Amino acid sequence: MAFRDMRRITERKVETRVGKVLKNREEAKLAAQMDFAIRDFFSDYVVHSDIAVLNMRFIKELHASHGHGPSNCFQEALKATALKSKVNKEGGEELTVMADEAYGRALNLLTKALQNSTECVQDPALGAACLIGLCEFISGSTPEGSNILTATHHHRGRVSLLQLRGTGQFHSPVGKCLFGFLVAMITLKCIIFRQWPPKMENEWLVLCGIKQPTLEIEKISFRTAEFCFDAHVLFDSATHDRAWEASLFNLVQVANDIDIDYQRWIDKYSQSDSWGYRTCSSPLGSTSLDYNVHTYQDLWVGGIWLSCFCKRAHLHQVLLRCLSLLESVSPTRERPLEMDHCKATMRNMASSICASVPFMLGIVDSEGALIRQPERNALGGYLLIYPLHVARWSVEQGSMKDVWIVSVQNAISTQMGIRSAAKIAAKTRDVQWKLF
Repeated sequence: MAFRDMRRITERKVETRVGKVLKNREEAKLAAQMDFAIRDFFSDYVVHSDIAVLNMRFIKELHASHGHGPSNCFQEALKATALKSKVNKEGGEELTVMADEAYGRALNLLTKALQNSTECVQDPALGAACLIGLCEFISGSTPEGSNILTATHHHRGRVSLLQLRGTGQFHSPVGKCLFGFLVAMITLKCIIFRQWPPKMENEWLVLCGIKQPTLEIEKISFRTAEFCFDAHVLFDSATHDRAWEASLFNLVQVANDIDIDYQRWIDKYSQSDSWGYRTCSSPLGSTSLDYNVHTYQDLWVGGIWLSCFCKRAHLHQVLLRCLSLLESVSPTRERPLEMDHCKATMRNMASSICASVPFMLGIVDSEGALIRQPERNALGGYLLIYPLHVARWSVEQGSMKDVWIVSVQNAISTQMGIRSAAKIAAKTRDVQWKLF
């Protein structure tokens, strides 16, 4: 009897030791997968730029400077985003479960941080909010399963966080970088969804002390957002009286002034050694539908130019609607020429966006030469998504360029793991000036 009891005790000890060994091996395996996912995410998105200081470098800096404990909302948001990106490119049930669990933990921790008056104004909380938004954009859905393209909850949250942080956010390089990154995102959302941009944004663009072309284009973008909102109000008006016509006419003048500033910005920087772009003969022949390609010093510089091209194109899309309405109530000899100018500008901006695709997707280098073994960064695809959407709305529906743009959007979704690209490609073109 005693011998049998001793044997059972020994067996239980062995089972416990084996269980611990297996558990440790499983934990080590999961930790290794997490490390690989974060390393791949840094390679894909946190691309260095010696020129554009406003980029995603804040992610790597916050990752290195803040703790890795289980209560850190930024680190959990980074894990979730990195895993979602890896799952979309490689698949795998185990990775999917890990990504979903990390995403759930990140949401809970961020919610707690935002409820704390001290933590909510710190860089990690805002960085986590940025990553949660990127995570959902990569996966193409929100936790409720709603369409990320029409969701505005993160937009309002980002604006509130910037307001809470105040001018103190400009005291550190990470704070400035976060501000610049979010302002560009907020302005684009306001333009696309026809929302009035937050007043503090324009004031802080002056106060932040960042002297770069990026901030110059954001000031023009701010006015573009205001114009799109005002135009939307007039488009939806049930009354088309003299006052409405006068307001529409004044709005056309505002748009023309904004367009002059876009052209001045382009003229100022297009020939710059660091900020400009080169136009080269395409080594791809006619596969990109244009025989020229635009190349840049790096992806972030290319992203700033794409921002300019797409916002200017959308300005003219809305302006064309204004001119069409005016022509319907008060025809003039000159207005059809103005409308033709709008269409030409839209086509030119669309061509510039399409000409940037080979460089942004890593098919050609900064000199325009074909890369034999391209390593496509997801960042290039990410920066192309909205510009391609605007470009598609600027070309004839069903044309070769329209079809080609959709094929690029789908490639970004499948090859780079950004699911929102395919969802945007699937959008129907009901009203040309109304993107969503």
